[in-house]
Amino acid sequence: MNYYQVLYNWIYQRTGHSINIDNKDRISLALSDLSKEKGLKEEECVWLILNDNNFGQKLIDLIMTSESYFMRYRNNMEMVANKIIPDLLKKGIKPRILSIACARGEEPYSLSMLLIDAGINPKNVEIKAVDISKICIQLAQKGEFNYYSFRRLPKYYITKYFTKSNDKKYILNNDIRQSVKFYNMDILSESVKIESGFHIIFCNNLIIYLTKNSINSLLKKIDYLMDEKGWLFVDSAEGSHLDIVFKRTLYNKDIFAYRKKNIVKNKNKIQFKQNEIKIKNENIFLKNNDICNDHYLKKIKKNNNLNNKIESTKKNKLLKNSSKIENFQPLEPKEIILAKKAYENKDFDKALKIYKEIINSNEKFELQARLGLAKIYADKSNDLEALENAEIAIALDENASDKKLSDNDKIEIYSIIAIILNKKGMTKLANEYFLKIKELNPNHPLLVMNKYNNI
Repeated sequence: MNYYQVLYNWIYQRTGHSINIDNKDRISLALSDLSKEKGLKEEECVWLILNDNNFGQKLIDLIMTSESYFMRYRNNMEMVANKIIPDLLKKGIKPRILSIACARGEEPYSLSMLLIDAGINPKNVEIKAVDISKICIQLAQKGEFNYYSFRRLPKYYITKYFTKSNDKKYILNNDIRQSVKFYNMDILSESVKIESGFHIIFCNNLIIYLTKNSINSLLKKIDYLMDEKGWLFVDSAEGSHLDIVFKRTLYNKDIFAYRKKNIVKNKNKIQFKQNEIKIKNENIFLKNNDICNDHYLKKIKKNNNLNNKIESTKKNKLLKNSSKIENFQPLEPKEIILAKKAYENKDFDKALKIYKEIINSNEKFELQARLGLAKIYADKSNDLEALENAEIAIALDENASDKKLSDNDKIEIYSIIAIILNKKGMTKLANEYFLKIKELNPNHPLLVMNKYNNI
């Protein structure tokens, strides 16, 4: 077993994250940077990661996606602040809220602001938040944010709750900061450091990164942490994974949450340490999960036949008017066109600003915006940012039901990743992306260059 495989196994055991071709390059780049920083060979660096908790945490901080922003899931949080919390308070219950994978605190802090909007003192509500990244937790506790974190935050909140510092950062006021307690914790592999019984749990954009076994482990932890009548909120793309444990509840046409299917009467008997989970019970759980997911997919397919036919008819009409059917793409908004023009004119700052605003205001075109950001950061030699945005674009493309990237767009993404990896000396990983390019376009310029003739 080579040292990379040892590292992948360690990351999986530590975080539960799925290690695949789309994130191996980011891991490799982080390892390369750490090795150069310490003046060590990569093999020596891996040994240090495995045997020094603090150094291992540095790698975790580098590879974990920590991007978020204020009011990201505002509709869900407003429903909690305006409906669920008041109902609990009327019953004499102090509401308990948990934010899992809280990044730099944007989500729990947003909820605290919305509680004030609803006329509720955050001191009457317990808000806790956890994240595996030590750096993220430190930044959250510090309460310093740049303007990019405000891309969905109305000016009213910035003026009311933040003070601008001299270094162009914004400092959150003490009342909001003190309303949330943060914990640096890996909720999958560590013993739970917080008491169970949370009435509301937010767990957005974590499940999509986990393996199937890790998802099952996470759901068991959440089941333990959540009150018997609690509410669980996840991103809409993650809901299909929850059906084996939780029941989907529609609040209105735009908001849904998950509730427990069965009430656990004696939680003290449940053990949640991974090394204590019996293989037999795990296999049964996984088998049932597969059956449930198959049933769910068949049901969705059956119920959506009509919608699929309608959508197919619409696309066929559009395709008839297209001179190049194979390159058909949805019409681009004006902002995308402006950003591309700015990029072509080498006005990178303007293009960056436009693409970030698109991500904030028009999620339907986030995929194209991520591609644009990856190209700009690659041109600016900001390799980690380029790789992160390229990876996000690939993930969005894989999860999209329509409006996927064209083959030319995919080639651009693969080229960005391949060139960066090759530049860093990670030839083997780079070749995997050159092969992807070859499958789409055997005559691509990157492949006909002498140094890539062996691909």
